[in-house]
Amino acid sequence: MYKPDNRHFEDLKKAAPSAQFAIVSNEEDAKTEIIEAEIVLGNRYFIQSLPFAKKLKWMQSNSVGVDLILSSEIMKENQVILTNARGIYDNDLADHAMALFLTIARGLHIARDRQKNSFWEREHVESIYGKKAMILGMGGAGRAIAKRLQVSGVKIYGVCKNQGRKKELKNIVEKTLGHSEWRGYLSEMNYIFAALPLTKDTYHLIGRNELESLNPQAIIVNISRGKIIDEKALKEAFTANKIKGAGLDVFEEEPLPSEHWIWSESRIVVSPHLGRSKEEPPFRWEGLFVKNLKRYIKGKALINVVDKHGGY
Repeated sequence: MYKPDNRHFEDLKKAAPSAQFAIVSNEEDAKTEIIEAEIVLGNRYFIQSLPFAKKLKWMQSNSVGVDLILSSEIMKENQVILTNARGIYDNDLADHAMALFLTIARGLHIARDRQKNSFWEREHVESIYGKKAMILGMGGAGRAIAKRLQVSGVKIYGVCKNQGRKKELKNIVEKTLGHSEWRGYLSEMNYIFAALPLTKDTYHLIGRNELESLNPQAIIVNISRGKIIDEKALKEAFTANKIKGAGLDVFEEEPLPSEHWIWSESRIVVSPHLGRSKEEPPFRWEGLFVKNLKRYIKGKALINVVDKHGGY
């Protein structure tokens, strides 16, 4: 579902020397070629063409989040193996989360706004050292954020569904919290980072009750999926001055509509889904595709298999 450059295409052919490859560049071709396809590599046109698939056994996504793919009941209920690009963009997402966070924490958004009017005024800026941050989701991106915060002297509280990972996380978090207890710590937190996949359990995970529990000087950063935050509740929190600021890279509706209230809220820094920035070939997921194709041909377990009912 993408056009590989010559080098990458040669690598794919070496990985599966007996396979026939079809490269599609439009939706109609995708609907035709998927009829006989056993494997699909890449996202583009996949949802549109999926109803025409007759022999599909494995789909490799070039995205980390697979909520759009799993919005298809066909994909959710069939036996097709789904793998994603988990781990490829962890550092990019973490870097962007830190950029949004430090912009708010150090008041750079205020300075930038004043710059437009050549207005010089020094603000009091508090140190982040010794403050507390909660990271919702301690997967690859969450751990990468935690390591960056740790260097800055921030105490990290990691929210993790799998409590069996406490030992793995003990060197980077102050405390690992389960999904039944993290809300009880919200009032202590200075910063909240969302680094979660979008599932039925994480939809509007940060809603009115969670926002009302926050310290009024808290900062929220979201680099995962927009629908994890209830934007209506977020507007209420800003209107009532119950939150200091937010750095948002993702939104409930994208592109963010020009008339949306978030654009005019000066305490929010908006970036247009840049956490995973645009790429040009060679794409960073190409190596994963080749490696997984080799494993598939040899009958080995695939890397990054998605739990389709869990959603990640």
